[in-house]
Order: sequence, then C-alpha cells, then structure tokens
Amino acid sequence: MVTRIPLLTLALATLVGVVAVSAQQRQITGRVTSGATSEPVAGVAVSVTGTAFAAVTNAEGRYAIAAPAGAVTLVFRRIAFKRREVQVPAAQNTADATLEPDVFNLEGARSRSRPLRTRRTRPSSPTCSTSRRWS
Repeated sequence: MVTRIPLLTLALATLVGVVAVSAQQRQITGRVTSGATSEPVAGVAVSVTGTAFAAVTNAEGRYAIAAPAGAVTLVFRRIAFKRREVQVPAAQNTADATLEPDVFNLEGARSRSRPLRTRRTRPSSPTCSTSRRWS
C-alpha cells in the first residue's frame, strides 16, 4: 500500500502537468492569398517564430497552427513569393496573409549542377563489330 500512493501521486502530478501545458497553447487559423491575383496559395509553410510549431496551407490556402498563449509572430514562406511576417496578439486566434510575388528571388530554390558523367566504352568481347579482327 505504501508504494502505491507515491506511484498514484506521480501519475496524478504528470496528468496535471500535461493539462497545464496544453492550456498554455492555442490554435491560430487563417487563409493565405496571392497579392497579384487574390487567389488562395497552396503549399505555403507557416511557422511560429521561436518555436517548432509549423503547418502548410491546403489547396484553399487555409491553415491551422498551434501556438503559445501569448503574442506570437507567424512567418509565411513559399517559393516565388516574398517572405511575410504577421504579428498575432494574444487575444486573436485568426490571421490572414497576402503574399506578394517575387519572380527575381526564388527563395528556397536551390540548384546543384553536376557535370554529366560519361562512361567510356571499350570493346570487351570479340563480338564487337570493328574493322580489326580479334586474334
């Protein structure tokens, strides 16, 4: 009986800690559109500065991301668009963003050029057709 009480207390304390941590988070939702066409932008990476929280917009440009309870900064990134930061106050749970096209600076696009390797071929069998006879 004596060992059960500390185990029960430890389990209860862990449960209370998990509930307290989850209560310190909120969910921010929103929509990302293009500044040039006002169309939704899919595939935008949305992240909370200073945390590991991240999300990606769907085909309708909508996202939902977990964030700490206080004021946060959301960062929106996508190739061919300028990076955008949006401040979200603690009392606000929605944040829409408009991304401006950036055709000259393709952020995140990387190209690695490697020389094309060619294999030198040499006749390896007597069945190769050449003008010389194999002996």
